[in-house]
Amino acid sequence: MKRLCRAYDLDVATFASAQQLFESLDGDGRQPDCLVLDIHMPGVGGIETRTQLLQRGLNIPSIMITGRDDEETRERALATGAFAYLCKPIDADTLLDAIADATGTF
Repeated sequence: MKRLCRAYDLDVATFASAQQLFESLDGDGRQPDCLVLDIHMPGVGGIETRTQLLQRGLNIPSIMITGRDDEETRERALATGAFAYLCKPIDADTLLDAIADATGTF
């Protein structure tokens, strides 16, 4: 995904964990235009990450991705206000369209 986004001239930062994301947000005050969060990230998953961001007052447009789709997870992800919910494997155009829609770019 990182290479795909960079191929379309998107500025990309990746984080190995939600904690690294939180530290980057606390460190420089910059906020990304969009997040792509894996629901099943190690440690704190995408849904909990989004919830914690909202608790901090950060409503960053977010796209949730998963390799294990089920109705309950979909509902929980969308209930956090996630902009999109995508299932792996993710088609490149689908991801880019979701990012464009979430950020109002392209």
